[in-house]
Amino acid sequence: MKLDINNSLNSQQKQSDKLHMKPFFLKPVLLTIGLIFLCSTPSFSKVDSQSLTQKEVEGYFLTLEAHQRKSFHLNLMRVLAKRAKNTKYSEKVINVKIVSTHPQIFELILDNLISEAYAINTEDSTIYCNYAGWMTIHNETNECLPPWNRSVRNNSDIQNFGDTYSGNYSCSGARLIRCNPVVFGPGDDGKGMCATADDNDPTDSTQACLELYQQNQEYFQDHLVNLASNPEGLANYISIAAETLRFCDAYQDDFPYCQELKESLSSSASAAVTCTDQRELLSYMPDLVTPFNQEDLNQIVEGLGDRAVEYAEDLERRQIAVREQNRKVFEEAIEAYSNSQRTQDINERILDNTDRCIMDSCRGSKNRYRSVEYCARYVKYAMFPPASERGGRYGNFDEYPWGADAVESGSWLRREGFVNLLDNPEMQHLTPENAPEGAVIVYEKVTSRPTYTVDGVRRGGPGHIEIKVSDNQYVSDFINDEPTRLGGQRRPIGIYIHMPSEYRSRIQEVPER
Repeated sequence: MKLDINNSLNSQQKQSDKLHMKPFFLKPVLLTIGLIFLCSTPSFSKVDSQSLTQKEVEGYFLTLEAHQRKSFHLNLMRVLAKRAKNTKYSEKVINVKIVSTHPQIFELILDNLISEAYAINTEDSTIYCNYAGWMTIHNETNECLPPWNRSVRNNSDIQNFGDTYSGNYSCSGARLIRCNPVVFGPGDDGKGMCATADDNDPTDSTQACLELYQQNQEYFQDHLVNLASNPEGLANYISIAAETLRFCDAYQDDFPYCQELKESLSSSASAAVTCTDQRELLSYMPDLVTPFNQEDLNQIVEGLGDRAVEYAEDLERRQIAVREQNRKVFEEAIEAYSNSQRTQDINERILDNTDRCIMDSCRGSKNRYRSVEYCARYVKYAMFPPASERGGRYGNFDEYPWGADAVESGSWLRREGFVNLLDNPEMQHLTPENAPEGAVIVYEKVTSRPTYTVDGVRRGGPGHIEIKVSDNQYVSDFINDEPTRLGGQRRPIGIYIHMPSEYRSRIQEVPER
């Protein structure tokens, strides 16, 4: 990569030619240059960049007049800024061209300072960008990514601010940008107004949306009235406003539209809040308020940030209390299930059945430690023995609750009063290894194409089903001394126990707001 900078050290022209350079570069550059100016000067007539000592480099600056030092400093900062915008210094060679009596000095100092400049990056990683009203993120070189970038659309934090810029929001034309409908209003089609701008430039895009906003004040007032009656939408709007305050405070020099955007968002958010039920508004804030934007929320509406944090803390306390109560109920139900006579009978039957050929599952003798690939049949036969046996329920095997393959067993287990413990946040710590005794464990096959739809999710089959009889006995049509994962090819998707209604009725829904 080549960076050509053709500015003479003997001129101070173009003072208005300012650098858009991140603050973290200034400190190391200014400090180092300042130290160099204070050092002593050796005398030398020719410069050999391969043999220069540090003192010779430092001394060079005292041979320059003040305006030459200033120009040199400006050139150095330009190179640093351009270098930061492209790639890491170590990846490519930089060729610097300047009109100077000693260009090698410049290159040597650049080599010495560039790594230090990269090491002192004090940018706040919690600050998002604002791009035509859409919250986005920075890339590795601290540039604001466009909102339709995949890494932005897939970012879970960005999704908290409302819809992301999917193809549904495309304006279907070159040099067009969709202004965020939450910030600038829904437009005629409900998706937001389209503005003419360089859609790869966050400054130009946002300024174009601001111009549309200024030209449609009456329409925008209607948008605010609608927001006031939509607490969820208003919560998104206020959170975007708070994050924009933070963003603009950090990047105002780089994004000149910021002051106007801050003022419009703050004033309109404040107006909308006064017209809505703040208690309902707060119910949508927990996912959006952070320790970083609390003060900015307070700027928008006095005390809103504090109230939002208090609400979030109270919600968390309520959620913890409900989860703790639910966990106790599940633990009681698990203990009752594992110790029940029914479970003990099932465990005994399935162990006995591994020595038998059930329903013509095999021919000749049966090895209890080898599978005959009828895991679901053996589990069902143990759970629902024929009428002739103790605990029998069905007259013949054709009447059994049947599913095509083991991976689909969840549907008939639920019909029989079983619950999948993994469906509950309080029990998601469970694995086949720490599952309760008597639990029915259902697996999908990871290495097969997901062609089975199980509870709305595509799964790989045929899978596997087994009963955990004890800590070292996982039983289906054979006995295994560990969960039957087969080298990681199977993934547990269900750990089931039978749970009577007396326990189900005590489970509470965890509050979301």
